[in-house]
Amino acid sequence: MKKKVIIIVSLLVVIILLHSTPSMALRTHLFLMGYPKAAISSGIIEDKDHNEVDKDKFAELNAKAYTLTNPPIEKALRAN
Repeated sequence: MKKKVIIIVSLLVVIILLHSTPSMALRTHLFLMGYPKAAISSGIIEDKDHNEVDKDKFAELNAKAYTLTNPPIEKALRAN
């Protein structure tokens, strides 16, 4: 019983740490989507255009939009 509690608490701590900041959450999402190289190497910046356009919605949600400086592109979608 004690071992199960430790495992569950450990998993919760890892999940909280991986989502503690917006950039960590975005990197975790990229990694889980199958782009580990982009998750590590791509820069993350605040998306000023979307933040300005959706200013009222984001203010209501207390949110911001972020974007990758070098986003991964699916091979099937790449232009030759």
